[in-house]
Amino acid sequence: MINNYEHLVADEFSNVAYRKFFDLLLRKKQTLAFHCTAGKDRTGVASMLFMEALGISENQIKHDYLITDRLSTKIVDGKVDYMKKKGASAEEIANIRSLWTVNIDYLQRAIDTVKSLSGDPITYLHDYIHLEDKDIDALRDKYLFEEKK
Repeated sequence: MINNYEHLVADEFSNVAYRKFFDLLLRKKQTLAFHCTAGKDRTGVASMLFMEALGISENQIKHDYLITDRLSTKIVDGKVDYMKKKGASAEEIANIRSLWTVNIDYLQRAIDTVKSLSGDPITYLHDYIHLEDKDIDALRDKYLFEEKK
């Protein structure tokens, strides 16, 4: 599973999809909701890249990624209970948990791969997603605001 996270940022197919995602994010006067069944793999990496573009800290990105587990605990527990009733082995139960829960090591692999490919996330967004500085500035203008004191 962990190797999938490397491929999610290293292969061209994924990068083309992320560019389309960023094109949607950049549209003016449009909001965007994005999700998937578990919200952890492709969506988690897309969220990580989006937050990197916004300049969000790596620690905050990881914190947000881990929220998925807190929000999906009942769903995962229900799937595990169902599998146990059907006589699933310990290995099958472990596979269910792996498929439906987040593991910070997985996201870290994606982050490390981004850094190994380009040195830093912004350069990765330039080189692999083909975002320009003006795109990153537009994202920050659209999605960030200063809190009034």
